[in-house]
Amino acid sequence: MRRTIRAVEFILGWYMSLAVGALVAQEAVGEGAADDPTKAPAIWDDTSSKFLGEWVKKEYSLAQDGVDAGSLIMDCQTQSFFGRLGSRAQYLWEHGKGELYWDDPQAGAMIERQGWSKDMLDFFFNGRTENVDFTGCTLKAEAVEDYTIIHVSGPSPIQEFHFSPEGVLTKVVVLTPEKDGIEPSLMELQLDYQRLNGYWMARQWTLEMDLPGMGKLVQTTRVGIGLEGPFHVMKEARVETLLDGTKVSQAYVRFGNWRLSRKPTENE
Repeated sequence: MRRTIRAVEFILGWYMSLAVGALVAQEAVGEGAADDPTKAPAIWDDTSSKFLGEWVKKEYSLAQDGVDAGSLIMDCQTQSFFGRLGSRAQYLWEHGKGELYWDDPQAGAMIERQGWSKDMLDFFFNGRTENVDFTGCTLKAEAVEDYTIIHVSGPSPIQEFHFSPEGVLTKVVVLTPEKDGIEPSLMELQLDYQRLNGYWMARQWTLEMDLPGMGKLVQTTRVGIGLEGPFHVMKEARVETLLDGTKVSQAYVRFGNWRLSRKPTENE
């Protein structure tokens, strides 16, 4: 059992990097094609373009809310069959650039593999970035009851985007590549958002997939949201990982010492 859990933790770190990439990815299709004329541009229908384009404007980020500089302290504690692990990190962000500094870099590297990385924090400040290149892909929307599914065919690992009737992203399906003898598998990232002042902010996401020979893996992250002045921020996050219904690890992350400054207006 311990060997299985160790394998799960190793594999999960790799899968989480893919999941974070899917979560923070910019859905602006076709980026990169203009830089290389030998690559085929992305092809998408009007519905796909509409849903993906509008979602970028709907999702909450501190930059979109007017913040141009900020910092925070992140305290992380994890627990599994192999004991407890913890570290504190300072995150600094200014003009679209972020830096993350761990008190214990070795422990921090392990915590980052569970999803709490610079890329994730950059996402909450910057909003979506151009991490996914849909060059050579075809995107086609399908109406399924009240929902809209955008199917992606081509070289991108992302296979599907699911949108609610309100145009809110509810699920991303990713095909994991073969790695170290691990066969490709479909990974689902289910998303739940809270509506805030006309925007949507992620408050929960769940990663689900079947691990060959190990069972079904389910990792759920729940985020507590609060205010720092006029801005909505993460206050805490709780992570629980189950393998075939048995808890194999958990984590608690606290976000504090927020310092946020707003962009000056034209009259200032």
